[in-house]
Amino acid sequence: TLSRRMAYALVHDDNLSEAVEILERSQTRILNESLDLTRSPKVLSSPLPAFDDICRVVQQERPLIYIVSTLAGGVALIVTVDGVVNLQLDNLTESSIRDLFDIWKDTYSQLQTNRSSWLDMIESSLKQLWQPLMAPLVDYLNQNNFQQATLIPTGLLNFFPLHAAYTEDPSIL
Repeated sequence: TLSRRMAYALVHDDNLSEAVEILERSQTRILNESLDLTRSPKVLSSPLPAFDDICRVVQQERPLIYIVSTLAGGVALIVTVDGVVNLQLDNLTESSIRDLFDIWKDTYSQLQTNRSSWLDMIESSLKQLWQPLMAPLVDYLNQNNFQQATLIPTGLLNFFPLHAAYTEDPSIL
């Protein structure tokens, strides 16, 4: 949470590359902590990535998109070979994602006894994520002629299959 808030503050100070670096380092730390380090001792000794390391893996046709939600709103940091772009996601708040996650989690706990409720929840939550998150991202990608992107969600957004978010509007995509 602290790293997401720091990144959000850095975005508003126009320090986009530093915000990306903080998010990537946070994701790396989380991954390191979640791995069984007795089987992967080299992971712990690996240096945390710097912004230059991140830029080296960006592909011309596929930007990296770090997605952050905070109490004040959200932001997508879009890393391309040309630099970093800040896309404000004002309606992507931490509280709205927390509410959606709580419903998701409660419904998942009933999966064995009420599968149809779980499937309905997946559909509903993916629709709810379209407008505040995926619609602006898809608009940006289309306007900049990107056919693909690598999504890097942070926080509770990690639990949602963002690539499957959708709208029923046939004019989109």
